[in-house]
Amino acid sequence: MFRIILIIFLFFEIISYDKASFEVYKHSLSICEKCIPYRLKVSPDENIVISIPSLYNSSNSRIGNEKNFTLAKIENDEFVSLLENYNLYSVMGYYIDKDNKYYILDQGKISENGYKVDKDTPKLILYNPNDGKIVEYKFEGINLTSSILTDVIVDHEGKYAYITDSGNLNLTNENSNSGIIVLSLDSRKVYKILNNHSSFKPDGNITLQNSLTNNQVYDFISNFVGVNSIQISCNDKTIFYSSLKSNNIYSVSTKDILKAIEKYDKSHNLNDLNNIKVNSANKKFISRNFIISSKNNLFMTNIETKNIDVSFYLDGDLSYFDSDLNSKIKTRDNQINLPYSLDINDGNLYLLTNNFSNDYELNNCTIYKAELKKDELNNNIGCSVFIFKLYGGVIFLLIWFFIILFIVILLIIINSGTKLEQSNLMKEIAEAAEINELNRELNG
Repeated sequence: MFRIILIIFLFFEIISYDKASFEVYKHSLSICEKCIPYRLKVSPDENIVISIPSLYNSSNSRIGNEKNFTLAKIENDEFVSLLENYNLYSVMGYYIDKDNKYYILDQGKISENGYKVDKDTPKLILYNPNDGKIVEYKFEGINLTSSILTDVIVDHEGKYAYITDSGNLNLTNENSNSGIIVLSLDSRKVYKILNNHSSFKPDGNITLQNSLTNNQVYDFISNFVGVNSIQISCNDKTIFYSSLKSNNIYSVSTKDILKAIEKYDKSHNLNDLNNIKVNSANKKFISRNFIISSKNNLFMTNIETKNIDVSFYLDGDLSYFDSDLNSKIKTRDNQINLPYSLDINDGNLYLLTNNFSNDYELNNCTIYKAELKKDELNNNIGCSVFIFKLYGGVIFLLIWFFIILFIVILLIIINSGTKLEQSNLMKEIAEAAEINELNRELNG
């Protein structure tokens, strides 16, 4: 019953997203021949920022022959370093909060012989462009030599950073170093939860296939990366993540995470950090990146169709996630490349795409933009008034309950009024009959 009501309620919203489409915003950006523009975000001050991870050797990511940087912003269709005088080795994931502060996840210095990381170089950097201050957070006590730190999300109060470690698929089939790193930004304590959990393992039956061309999709990162994206609900209650080689999406309660950390601090038993409930749902396609908006709508890149799929209902335990109850934002450009990353800013959805040759040479990097409704905002501002769509639709059902109750009461009042009118009419008829009877007796 609830799902039927939900479908009716979301009908017009689904139509509105189906009408949206991507237009070319930045075409054939000048970057480099052998690099991967990976994660796109648009800052509150409207800077378009793109991470360009180094995955080939021990040097920093290179743009052209002189510039060494791995996190860049676009100025006049050219890339310039976000941090001019600070050394970043390899950035895949980063987060920009509502105050325009950057949480930059530096994977660290990579060895030339395979994907091994210098143990002292991975870090999380808090960069405030408003005053130029930089704060470094290290991952003390956690072995990251065979890790790939793919993405980071920070709760809206700025207390905890959640970081995906996909493990290195190229080094071990067991993927034994995967999990989520939880960093307390106040105490600087670091924890590794869900170590080697099944949700981080790739589906052996998944191949990155483009259904439009029926060709296998190639890119360098796909050889290494498992879990690729992490997001947090706009009320900070749920963490969501997904794998680059899986049709599933997973969720974990932040309350359960913090309880496990508290228990571990007392017991120092690693099992306490691993015995956390993980929920899952099937989204029926693979995606490189997804974001959650302030309305808790889920925007997902669809590698197979090259569309952006929008799911309109997302509950903390994924029990109401339905990949069939969605919309698709399409492009009018038939030459759209592989969708890599997306973000929302001021009612616009931005999409980063790449095209590679089989030897991983970058042929083209393009940014698209689709205009959405103005009430669809980036999740970093928190929840919007559409929060009633969350948590089993309790508030949503209450609204319908009061509407139905109002209608029932109105019908009772109308019905009571009708019965009263009928009663008065019967009384008038009876009184008229009595008067007529008296008149007959008097005239008789």
